[in-house]
Amino acid sequence: MNGQNKGAGAPDEVTDGIEEFPLPEGVALDAMLEDGADAKPSRPAPKPEVADLAFTGKRVRSRTVDLAFPFEIDGRIVDSVTIRRLNGFEIAELAGVVIKADGGFDRYEVFAAMTGLPAPVLRGLDQDDGVDVLAVCQDFLPRVLATGG
Repeated sequence: MNGQNKGAGAPDEVTDGIEEFPLPEGVALDAMLEDGADAKPSRPAPKPEVADLAFTGKRVRSRTVDLAFPFEIDGRIVDSVTIRRLNGFEIAELAGVVIKADGGFDRYEVFAAMTGLPAPVLRGLDQDDGVDVLAVCQDFLPRVLATGG
């Protein structure tokens, strides 16, 4: 229809045969739709249960990197960083947060989940410590993320 008004009584291919339902007086549909556009559910959906598995086998699921340049944060000294593999549910949760519109992702946000340290802290590591920590993180990325981003 290209937004043109055909005039009263003119047939309309989109609404032909559809009855109109008037809203009560004083109700503005646009305002109703606009108000609900940003509405959040009244309570968050419960998270599914995730088993804490005791993995067997020879593959390592975590590694600790000793830092050449320890640092203090929030009143505690950090002299090592433990990196762990994430489970499938953790990766799925992160996907909704860190995947960018172009399909890439911020590796530091994923690495933060793997280390328990905030992404800004990981970005602030000494260059040599950063290389060591991020190399282990990279090794622990799931295959789906290891080549992307």
